[in-house]
Amino acid sequence: MIRCRLCHVVVIVEVPPHVQRGADVTVEIARKHLRVAYKDTDGMRVDVVNGELTWDVHKDESMWSLVPGEHVHVSILCIVGLSRITTPTKNQLFLQIWF
Repeated sequence: MIRCRLCHVVVIVEVPPHVQRGADVTVEIARKHLRVAYKDTDGMRVDVVNGELTWDVHKDESMWSLVPGEHVHVSILCIVGLSRITTPTKNQLFLQIWF
């Protein structure tokens, strides 16, 4: 039996002042992946966060919001297994988690 714990992770991603609308931002939350991008002044998408996570995410219980010209606030509900420890690989995004 694998014991697990739910945790809440908040990711704050700074954006430039010209990012004013939700349409200027792309946030993709998947089971083990997070991507946050914004449109630059030329309309091209700039990835700020794009990586694999070390734990499973409840994507239906996760959300994001934009504070125009300041940052994107991503709130993630995740499952952290207590019976195994994973070490992030080179392509994994690692975030510090406090319980």
